[in-house]
Amino acid sequence: MPDLPALLQRLCSSLSQIEHELKQLARQQGGRPVEVSDRRLLAEAHGAVDRVRHLLWPYVEATAQRATGIDQALQKYRMERVTAMLHDLSDRVGEPQLAAVPEAQSFFSDIQKIATTAVEKHLERTARTPSPEAETVLN
Repeated sequence: MPDLPALLQRLCSSLSQIEHELKQLARQQGGRPVEVSDRRLLAEAHGAVDRVRHLLWPYVEATAQRATGIDQALQKYRMERVTAMLHDLSDRVGEPQLAAVPEAQSFFSDIQKIATTAVEKHLERTARTPSPEAETVLN
């Protein structure tokens, strides 16, 4: 089994070094982004950092709270992210620029399907499970 603390230490060190190099190169170029010859590698690095970031944050939250499992913390974090993104998009729904994005139609269609399914499942669960208030009234 890998030594997780050592891996995290190396990751932090590598990321700090990359950050330093990118900032230094940008300063040398007057603040402009550095041209990277291997865009595939850049995209791959971006994806790897993004995936780890999205896993690491709920993991930190779960270990800090100790009562919540990592799966529950990860789901909570994902829901918070999606909610924030949807709020950001909701302000722009009527804008022509958003309507011109081909993915927007399928995105909103998917959101509608997911929301409808989630509401139906929630209503099914609440219909089967009496609320604590109902339990009090029945007793």
